Amino acid sequence: GLAFHRTPVDSLWALGEVANLSGQPAEEVQVEVTLHDDQGQLLDRQAAFAQIEVLAAGGRAPFALLFASPPASFAQYQIRVLGGVPSTHLGPRYPDLVVKKDLGEWLDENNYRVRGEVHNSGQADAEQVVVVVTLYDDEGHVVGARTVEIAAEVFLSGAMAPFDITLTPLGQVNGYDVQVQGWWIGYELPLPTDTPEVTPTP
Repeated sequence: GLAFHRTPVDSLWALGEVANLSGQPAEEVQVEVTLHDDQGQLLDRQAAFAQIEVLAAGGRAPFALLFASPPASFAQYQIRVLGGVPSTHLGPRYPDLVVKKDLGEWLDENNYRVRGEVHNSGQADAEQVVVVVTLYDDEGHVVGARTVEIAAEVFLSGAMAPFDITLTPLGQVNGYDVQVQGWWIGYELPLPTDTPEVTPTP
């Protein structure tokens, strides 16, 4: 879903998504986009992390790269994942956050609004809860992405919190996706399990 969008001040946005096809969760996923001329010479490069901290197996996350002073034109580009770390456990990241009652609509000819509610369906309190919205055109290209914190500093177990996010998409909007992530308040590292002593045989 990578797409390039020129701005009125001659900068260039590269918006897209990274998909996790590894079969296990991943984190610290970083993407690089490079621009080249018709001879393959490098003109510019930018890198950024995906906007989802833990990318589930089979999941996807948006990224946004800004070329502040891009070349006037380029003949080809390359995109690659610079790195990612297998995520073996969630640690203090809080898993029990659910998006409900989401609705996307145009506010006017320039602004698109996505609103809804986040539900803390778990048994613990959470903090630093953010909502990540991705907008797509009719070809599946990313035309907007934004990450916004919910208003609650402490998100209580069982509580609901509204979100209302306005984006200025860089193209027509044919669909959207909403994801949520947060941190577990009071998370404690699991105690190591006792292992029996083994007496070496001579």
